[in-house]
Amino acid sequence: MGDLKTGAASGRFTFPSPEIALSALGGSLPALLDLHLAQPDANGDEAAAAMAEMMLRMLGVPTTRPWTSPTAPFPRTAEATAGARTSVRRCPGEPRP
Repeated sequence: MGDLKTGAASGRFTFPSPEIALSALGGSLPALLDLHLAQPDANGDEAAAAMAEMMLRMLGVPTTRPWTSPTAPFPRTAEATAGARTSVRRCPGEPRP
């Protein structure tokens, strides 16, 4: 939910409610898995890429944004690099490097 709120606050995502957005996005994964089970010979990578792009559209990301291809890396922005310090989440009990 935090990523949705951050995306909305930055203006990248537009939706009326983060709870509804989370519900819509969360329902997409079981639907994609169901499609895979119904059509096991279909190209899973293409289906996943199409689903990711559709999910971005659900969040209000316009088709004119060049980085919205699900297979393209996200752009490096000043805010992204500023927050990219060495903050790494570790599993409980995992040793530090």
